[in-house]
Amino acid sequence: MIVLQCSSLIKLVPSSATFKNMTYLEVANCNGLKNLITSATAKSLVELATMKIAMCNWIEDIVNGEDDTNEIVFCSLQSLELISLPRLCRFSSCPCPIMFPLLEVVVVKECPRMELFSLGVTDTPNLQNLQIEENDGENHWVGDDLNGTVKKLFDDKVAFRKFKYLALSDYPELKDLWYGQLDQNVFCNLKHLVVQRCDFLSHVLFPSNVMQVLHGLEELEVRNCDSLEAVFDVKDFQLPNPVDENHDMLFQQALFSIEKLSPNLEELAINGTD
Repeated sequence: MIVLQCSSLIKLVPSSATFKNMTYLEVANCNGLKNLITSATAKSLVELATMKIAMCNWIEDIVNGEDDTNEIVFCSLQSLELISLPRLCRFSSCPCPIMFPLLEVVVVKECPRMELFSLGVTDTPNLQNLQIEENDGENHWVGDDLNGTVKKLFDDKVAFRKFKYLALSDYPELKDLWYGQLDQNVFCNLKHLVVQRCDFLSHVLFPSNVMQVLHGLEELEVRNCDSLEAVFDVKDFQLPNPVDENHDMLFQQALFSIEKLSPNLEELAINGTD
């Protein structure tokens, strides 16, 4: 079954629906969905071999339910892809055990709020890697636990490494990270940053630690940020050693759009851009 671009779809199937013969399930661009299937429906998917869920902006979990007694077994599932799901918190919100005896491929890409895989115990005897993009050659597996691996990726904010566009106001939980210790790779692919009505921001938008990790940024939009008094904080900024003469301090050939900033903003200086 393939379901694409059904923005008005609120429920994929009735809660009591069963699909004993389904082998393939793909759902993409269905922004009305908050949950995909119930635990009862999940238990019926005994022939499902491939599941791909992508670009559903409001989905919070794939399997939803409160059953804490009977285990869920995806008997035939071999490949699971969860791609560009900005509000996904977990695959399963059921506290019951969930089993994947044949699962070999798991891709979790651009799911920045996915803190756990399941609320219950997860068993994946054949799984030895978790990929953060299709055909990813890097091994992200931690120990022998899918829940632990997903938690480590969440704590390290690995999902943001694949972001090319980021609206900072969509992620107020980034405040502590933004003004704390940043891994050099956390925003390594970011090209376009939008900062709008970010009340959680401090008086400086770009502290020195952020300036050192946004080397690929090409477009910056800042508007309606009443708390800002400065955009860049350069007093503690250290240039790379050795200095690359062709590398701007912050951005290369960046396009800036700065509108309606705080009335407290005293000075804005942008150097090193054409």
